[in-house]
Amino acid sequence: GYRQLTQREMGRLMGFSDKDLDKIEGKLNDRQTQFVMGNSIVVPVAKSVMKDAFSAVGIKKKPTVISLFSGVGAFESGLNEMGGYKLARFSEINPNSIKAYTLMHGEPESKNVGDISKANPESFPKNADLLTFGFPCQDLTPNGAKQGYWLEDGSYSRSGLFFAAAD
Repeated sequence: GYRQLTQREMGRLMGFSDKDLDKIEGKLNDRQTQFVMGNSIVVPVAKSVMKDAFSAVGIKKKPTVISLFSGVGAFESGLNEMGGYKLARFSEINPNSIKAYTLMHGEPESKNVGDISKANPESFPKNADLLTFGFPCQDLTPNGAKQGYWLEDGSYSRSGLFFAAAD
């Protein structure tokens, strides 16, 4: 037989610290936690990517960050391990991910611009040092909707929102 991972086990598997996990304990049920953690990039991977990027472009201070498709904030957790950051705005639509993000990172929900395809570009500061985003892959994966980047009406699928962010 097998058993389901606990919230803490799922978070640790994804590389989140116990300190971060303490902040969401009891706030989401096991299924919600599995969903939001399972849709996250692994924190050590995010940290490694950012270390390489910082080195390539010469970022040496706490960066001001815009986070898109934020999920629970794996990039932000990696940035904390690298010395910190200042969040300008984040963009997330899943209510459980938003709840976990704001609890884990101590940020107000008012910094969330919501649906990136409907966000006003003026709501993003021009002086941010770093733009992070997790790729919304739900429509491309075998377990997802398999809709591709565009819906039948020509609008973006969730995975196609990557193109809205690129604009």
